[in-house]
Amino acid sequence: MSRLTILFAYEALQIRHLVKNRYLAKSIADAAWGRFLWWVRYYGTLHRVPVIGVEPAFTTQNCSRCGQRVKKTLSMRTHLCPGCGLLLDRDHNAALNILHKALQGTVGQTGTDEGVSSNASGQPAATRRRTAAPRKQAG
Repeated sequence: MSRLTILFAYEALQIRHLVKNRYLAKSIADAAWGRFLWWVRYYGTLHRVPVIGVEPAFTTQNCSRCGQRVKKTLSMRTHLCPGCGLLLDRDHNAALNILHKALQGTVGQTGTDEGVSSNASGQPAATRRRTAAPRKQAG
């Protein structure tokens, strides 16, 4: 995450349901999605960047400009809205919808957590205390 990142939004997919699909199971299991999201949340907390999972319903189907539902098959890679004429890559349209949902969920939010309560292995984070160097005696 960089200093320019102000929000990290992702589609909160139920991985256990996706693994039931025999075509997706191996690639999803290999990708270790749960561990990846754990790291994203960890670094989000460390750098005080909100990490927001949004409901995945219709993020691909709804038009990110006008909200009209445009049904698509998995093989359709572009979004063309008959209502407003928006033409985008399917994933770009979905990303905009995920961002909109995440921003709606942060209305009124004024801050983030105060800090990291655990380290990368899940153990309580040690606080580092600065100690003064021993002074040399004059003489």
